[in-house]
Formats: sequence, C-alpha cells, structure tokens
Amino acid sequence: MRKSNLSKLVLAGLVASAAATSAAAHEGHEMECNDTNMKAMQADIQAMDDGEAKTTALKEMKMAEDMMAKNEMKDCMTHMHNAMEAMEK
Repeated sequence: MRKSNLSKLVLAGLVASAAATSAAAHEGHEMECNDTNMKAMQADIQAMDDGEAKTTALKEMKMAEDMMAKNEMKDCMTHMHNAMEAMEK
C-alpha cells in the first residue's frame, strides 16, 4: 500500500473515532461543565446546518458558559443538556 493511501486510511480512522467519541460523550446528556466539553459542544454546533436548532443550541451554550463562569455548575449542566437536545432536532 502506498504511503498516501495509508495516510488517508489513518485519517479516516481518526475522523471516525472522533465522531464516535463525540457521540458517546453526548449519549448520556450528562457532560461535566469544563472547557474541554464546552469546546467539543461548540465544534459540534458549528458543524450544524443553520436554522432554529443551531440558534437554540448556540444560545443555550452561551448561557452554559455564563453559568460556568459564575461557578453555577448545575445550571451549566442544564443549559448544556438543553443545547444537546436542540442539536438532536
């Protein structure tokens, strides 16, 4: 197998793995409020098609970020959950 084909296979595997990891993280709808999860959620939302669901998810994530900044983790988790729900629509 040529090096370029092997590179493409490895890249495809990494992309599939990242998608599975992201889906598993969202599965339980109980994500910890931290920078890593916030960035992952933001990336997932940015990949969405424009529309009402994306707008709602962005608003919920903004509220989640505000709550995390105030150290209101329960409220942060609630808004992250709401964002995930919007993403599933």
